[in-house]
Amino acid sequence: MSWTVYVLHSRKAGRTYVGIALDLAARLAQHNGRESGGARSTRAGRPWRVRKTYGPFGTRGEAQRVEHAVKRLRGLARLRWRPAAAPQLCGGSGGGMGGGTGGEPKSSGLGSSNGNLPLPIHHCGNCSPRVSAR
Repeated sequence: MSWTVYVLHSRKAGRTYVGIALDLAARLAQHNGRESGGARSTRAGRPWRVRKTYGPFGTRGEAQRVEHAVKRLRGLARLRWRPAAAPQLCGGSGGGMGGGTGGEPKSSGLGSSNGNLPLPIHHCGNCSPRVSAR
């Protein structure tokens, strides 16, 4: 099974909602009240429709990292998210929060050999965000 990150949109409420699911069709039915278990925050905006998906991802953790990056955006900007647009904290020497000892930046953990995830991103207080070379 693979995980999918999805962005729902409600015209009625003028809002977006970001989540992850193993079975997107079943999850959408929950959000729209056709099955039990939808998120409380989506009750008021029914009907919801899927506007964008990201993935598939091999693990829940990979999907949650992308979900977090997309959730940091607001409104329809969530539909235009690109992997390089999500800066992560580095483990490099620049006084960031990674606690590295200097030199090369550490991976943000977003890289993957399956090609579905972005390259690791380096970002600290003393440099500009950039995609780390592999």
